[in-house]
Amino acid sequence: MKAINIFILAVIIFYSNISFSRSGREKNPIYEVGITYAALADAGIVHFGIDGAASYESEKAQIIGLNVASTINRWLEFETGLEYGKYRFRVAPNIGPGVPVNFSSVNAELLTIPVTVRAVFRKFFFINAGGLLGIHVANPKEPSNQSGLGLMAGLGARYSFKNGLTLMINPYVRLHGLLRFGKAQNGEYLLENGIRLGVGYRF
Repeated sequence: MKAINIFILAVIIFYSNISFSRSGREKNPIYEVGITYAALADAGIVHFGIDGAASYESEKAQIIGLNVASTINRWLEFETGLEYGKYRFRVAPNIGPGVPVNFSSVNAELLTIPVTVRAVFRKFFFINAGGLLGIHVANPKEPSNQSGLGLMAGLGARYSFKNGLTLMINPYVRLHGLLRFGKAQNGEYLLENGIRLGVGYRF
């Protein structure tokens, strides 16, 4: 469990630095709470350093989440939350030429805690990037267990109404399981991309 300990320590240090740097400059920080849904989401398993593995093609991916953000300064924000993703893959075994392929389908479910920063520019646009803590909660063997730390990055836009309501769109890409919990390091990684749509409230 060294990975999760490193992640928790990094978050504590990171947020402590944010709080310290914000004190005195942002006496009344703005917070935002919202829900998100990943439209047009796509996911697949990429392989590094292994040969002869089965291929996984995305059939369906659904990701919903509850997210919280707070201002650091005028152009920087901190974001975290909890997201649930359900994935279905079409599996094709790696077989020789001329041999009939028997396709199958497998499902996977993942809880994800993103810890990212948003760099806001032109008032309505932002770039977000950071780390992920993923917990594989269903069928951890097929595809391989993705519990661990990953990375994400995206580019988005947000509009805030005078009553506090916010609307967000955020195309993104994520790579799960770069640093796995335990000894599960087999070179299979969940690569996910999509467009997050969000509705929130700023206060």
